[in-house]
Amino acid sequence: MIYIKKLTKSDLTIIKRFWRPNLKQEAIVLSKRYMKSLGDDYFNMVRGVPIPIQMIFFGPEGNPAIVKSDASIGRMTHDWRIQSCSLEDPVEDTERFSILIPGDLFVFSLENDGDVRIGRGLFISQASQEDISLYNLLLSYVNKIVETETINTLLLEDNINERHPVYSVINETSDFEFEETAPFEVEPVTSTELTDSLEAGLIGATGKRGKLSKEELTTLLTEVDRIGSDGEKYFDIWLETKPEINSKRVAAHVWIASEFATAPYDFEIIFDDGLKVFIELKSTSGPFKNNIYLSSAELRTMSNSSHDVILARIYDLDNEPKFRFAFTTKFKAEEILSTISFPTDQVGLVSVWVKPGFFDFQEEEIKWIGY
Repeated sequence: MIYIKKLTKSDLTIIKRFWRPNLKQEAIVLSKRYMKSLGDDYFNMVRGVPIPIQMIFFGPEGNPAIVKSDASIGRMTHDWRIQSCSLEDPVEDTERFSILIPGDLFVFSLENDGDVRIGRGLFISQASQEDISLYNLLLSYVNKIVETETINTLLLEDNINERHPVYSVINETSDFEFEETAPFEVEPVTSTELTDSLEAGLIGATGKRGKLSKEELTTLLTEVDRIGSDGEKYFDIWLETKPEINSKRVAAHVWIASEFATAPYDFEIIFDDGLKVFIELKSTSGPFKNNIYLSSAELRTMSNSSHDVILARIYDLDNEPKFRFAFTTKFKAEEILSTISFPTDQVGLVSVWVKPGFFDFQEEEIKWIGY
């Protein structure tokens, strides 16, 4: 099934040149009707648990593919979105996306190729002489779900060049080699797994050791949740002051974890030079040396994301909160993942604990001063 939509100003923020502090969407919204046509896996997906996809973008003006392997489809409160795949003008064509304006078209298809979900999207500009024929041809199908055969017939009748990338989108064809698995996935954790993990030593936040009764486990879980939530609130307030991180000034930020609790990072940061990074925040009410717990999704994001992932540590949370940062996490995450192997695919990783000294945390200590 093919979905055709008119791009809004907010949709265009998926392209870096159109991002503004007051337009932070960085995603293309998909209609409820289209998501329903894809089936329950997508329509009933859990909010905050994105489905990873490989994404190929074409156009405008028939321009060739840009591949984004760390994209995803996420469900928000009122809609679904293609996200985590911010686009930049290529170095060889620095004005490629400049022609796009609200009201231009986006043609989208989604296929499941084994374990890999592949999305294909085509931008069509109404201001381009090269695109205008295709734009007018598809305009009457905006916000509709169209059969592939119908679009193919229209294209052939209108003599659209058979080498145009619109055919790759609607017929779900490409010459690209994709990874066998997506760059991150959110793994379900059973209550037994969580209990065993906690009893084995979930002390990074509270410092409590030893076997736990059900009552103690419930209390500990509540306390861990409170510490994590408070740490993120402090950090969000600090980011509102537009501080410098690693000699770069924060221009804008999004607190991802406030809406997506299971996202594999907590904050997205845009610096004043346009650089975008992710931040994974780990909180403890104890000292800096307390263990850090990282999920498999967090480790894979550090290892595979096209954006740098900064590991932030807030500690002494209930007394005099302080921050420290580790800026190079990719190779450390790869080192952890490379040492983990299992005898069967019936065994998986829930989380690991890491001593802070394993990561290259900066010595600089930033004190919370009640901003």
